[in-house]
Amino acid sequence: MALSGCLNGALPDLPFMNRGTPATEPVAAPEAALDPAQANGTQSAIIGQLLDRQSVLPEGGAYARIAEGVLAANARAAEADLRAARLRAEARSTNWLPTIGPNVSLTSLGDTVTSLVVDAVLFDNGGKRAERDYAAADVEVAAVVLAEDTNGRVLDALRLYLDAEAARDRAAVNAGAMAQMERYAWVMDQRVKGGVSSRVEADIVAQKVAALRSQIASDEDTAATAMAELGAMSAVPLDGVDGMDELREELVATPLPVLKAEAEAARMEAEARAARAGLLPSLTASARTGSAGEGAGVNLGGAGLG
Repeated sequence: MALSGCLNGALPDLPFMNRGTPATEPVAAPEAALDPAQANGTQSAIIGQLLDRQSVLPEGGAYARIAEGVLAANARAAEADLRAARLRAEARSTNWLPTIGPNVSLTSLGDTVTSLVVDAVLFDNGGKRAERDYAAADVEVAAVVLAEDTNGRVLDALRLYLDAEAARDRAAVNAGAMAQMERYAWVMDQRVKGGVSSRVEADIVAQKVAALRSQIASDEDTAATAMAELGAMSAVPLDGVDGMDELREELVATPLPVLKAEAEAARMEAEARAARAGLLPSLTASARTGSAGEGAGVNLGGAGLG
């Protein structure tokens, strides 16, 4: 249930979604990272779907408390990748502007010629637009990766908690059986003293009691280890968390792997269009000024052309 809810179900309430979480410094910073507004002025449908997803974890329950504590301590390396992708997309959004740069050359007579060159693209078969589309799709891929990374961290925490709960329940059941077994062992010991039963039967019962005691100690150690690992993942103490919750089943959302595949498909398509544009003729205008004089012209270039 946790696997289907965290990976292919709805996205848990993430801190950067601003859904009733405390306004602390780690929460306020990531809100700008997951923004459907793209650098080119469009709205990302995929990021919008991520923001609209709801958690399958019931509010106020043990699972929600664990998720909030774990996400508050999450460094979110994938978030840094998303921010970097947004910066690249912002830089690509103005690639249609003319470029200005210096040009320094050495003549055959040993003289240095310096000039300032301005280049503007007049026609490039959609190459610049494809670069902008690629950067926008790259942001969407990074956003889905961030969602998967966050869900995966919550899932790991819930697995630790469920392991601890299972171990605690086993220990409680075996502890109840231990009282009966100890009483039975005392009865067998009295029967051996009275000559009614043999020592072999009493030894078998003693072995059962020792095995049950060992199982209880093992379960308690497993529960303590799992809770210790969970505490290391959380920013708040989780010692008082107990009980099980019913996951919400009425939510319907597109699985994250599907959203990631759609974003990657759009990115690959933009990359292919950019590569195609690089093989076709392009038309640029340039102007130059410097020590060698001034000049302007129109250049036709492309694969095999100069």
